[in-house]
Amino acid sequence: MMSIKKLLTIGSIAVACSALNLGFSGQAVGATFPTKPIRLIVPSPGATEVICRALAERMSTTLGQSVVVETKPGAGTTIASTYVVNAPADGHTLLCGISALLTAPQYFPEVKYDPMKDFAPVALVVKVAHVMLMRADLPFNNVRELIAYARENPNKLTFGSSGIGTSNYLGAALFQDMAKVEMMNVPYQGGGPALQDLVGGRIDVLFDVPQGGVPFVENGRLRALGVTTSDRLKAFPDWPTISEAGVPGYASFPWAGVLAPAKTPPEIVDRLNAVIGEALETPELRTLYERLGLEIGGGTPRDFHDFMEQELTKWIPIIDRLKKESL
Repeated sequence: MMSIKKLLTIGSIAVACSALNLGFSGQAVGATFPTKPIRLIVPSPGATEVICRALAERMSTTLGQSVVVETKPGAGTTIASTYVVNAPADGHTLLCGISALLTAPQYFPEVKYDPMKDFAPVALVVKVAHVMLMRADLPFNNVRELIAYARENPNKLTFGSSGIGTSNYLGAALFQDMAKVEMMNVPYQGGGPALQDLVGGRIDVLFDVPQGGVPFVENGRLRALGVTTSDRLKAFPDWPTISEAGVPGYASFPWAGVLAPAKTPPEIVDRLNAVIGEALETPELRTLYERLGLEIGGGTPRDFHDFMEQELTKWIPIIDRLKKESL
């Protein structure tokens, strides 16, 4: 009969070998991935699609497999998000998620996914800066003067938005919350019509992407009071951040990042993260994104997870308050 000591020794060796096999298996999965073309699902056309297509092209080169961009718009971006949640967790179907991934479930009760539990964050790609634009004929020149006027005249200033819950609406809502002012929302069917009315003097303020407002800032019809990101933009270094211009700690920006279904193997998530990180370091992609006024992301999957968690913590109380006020 085999001794207990010998049995324990054999058992220990077996466990160790099993652990090694699992380790090698995980490494093998990461090393052989991908085994077929990757589908990158985009929730909306326009700027998000441009960002994701440029990234997909460089990912394809590194991975040696096509990364095919597919747009699935609608329902406040939740069609694309739900599609990826239900996809096989093998890394071959990814979401090019945007900030609405976190906020949409707050507005659409029928949405069944949990943005923090049903996705595996892969990498933050970019933060999309907005700039606080103001009519140049108003009697103040900077954020501090605007705040002083708004406090003396509640709801006299108007701001344009693309509707309740959109990024420029939430950016203005956070500004009001942190600056302790009240302005009146004027909703539009998109940022273009809102910008036209700002230039035409029918509204006072608009949070918008920089590119649309630049010609009017240059010809003196609008003022750029500050950008919504934490740091100044390389494309517009003379524009202060709103935080430094008068609302310390203010930061509000749409973002884009890559996510996988929740149960995607960590080795695959890490492989994708490394590939995206490499792409974000290429001069071509950095130049394109910076020219569009985007702040380049990067970091680890955990960094992206923590960023999403911080964003959700920031926005939920504001959204809850706004929903109550709209009743």
